[in-house]
Amino acid sequence: MKVILSRKGSDSAFGGIPSIILPDGKIISIPIPGENSELISYGDINCGNRIGKLSDLISKLSSCIRFNGEKYAITEETKCHMDPDINGAVYPRDIMWKGCFGQIGAAQTVLEKANVDEGDLFLFFGWFNRTYYKDNRLYYCKGEGFHMIYGWLQIEKKIYTSQMKIPDWLTYHPHANGEKVHNKNNCIYVANENLTWDNGIRGYGMFDTYDESLVLTKAGMSRSRWRLPDSFKGIPITYHSERSWKDDYFQSACRGQEFVFQDNPIVEAWARDIISKYLSH
Repeated sequence: MKVILSRKGSDSAFGGIPSIILPDGKIISIPIPGENSELISYGDINCGNRIGKLSDLISKLSSCIRFNGEKYAITEETKCHMDPDINGAVYPRDIMWKGCFGQIGAAQTVLEKANVDEGDLFLFFGWFNRTYYKDNRLYYCKGEGFHMIYGWLQIEKKIYTSQMKIPDWLTYHPHANGEKVHNKNNCIYVANENLTWDNGIRGYGMFDTYDESLVLTKAGMSRSRWRLPDSFKGIPITYHSERSWKDDYFQSACRGQEFVFQDNPIVEAWARDIISKYLSH
């Protein structure tokens, strides 16, 4: 089983603000702004009864969404790129729905060249920061935040949209409509119903609340400096080399979305433990 650390959600280039860890520890991943052809808006995403729509939560932030260097006004109608789509509770679903994730272009080429296929595991990570409320506004805590794993998807099958029929339940997805559909490089990864090594855990999902075990960034360092296990040294990972290993941290690549580990039992055990131990809390 290959493990892919997949960078997703709002970042410094698209969105311009970290995703949110609420004062009670609840994790809210902020999707990047979407294209007009996409079908889901920030107002369509339900963050739970106490919080409401994602557009309402973003409106309480002390910071502004940015896109291509410009401030981006988020309303209920603003389209978002909800991908990966791994939380069945945030949006109305077809009965056949499963977790899914789309990729295209250079990032998809990386996955193809690494032979990412059925049974392989995506661990999605993003830029997060803690927050606090003051006078009904939501503020980020001091500091730049950190990289954190927030979800997973184990691949059941791949759908190349220019060559294969898109199931009816999947036509809402941002990689299943618009111009992307006709691109031969456009691929949608559909999740297993359950994990192959534990039938009691779904093959996709999001972690609900903050836990230290999910954090990649090494304490006290900038978010791209990670605390990967020393036992990973020498294991090939796309976008990285032996020079990525420093004396006391791993320097993750500033560019690139899909960091694919070569098949290795050490990495596989680490990824399994992240999911299983968190869900057993």
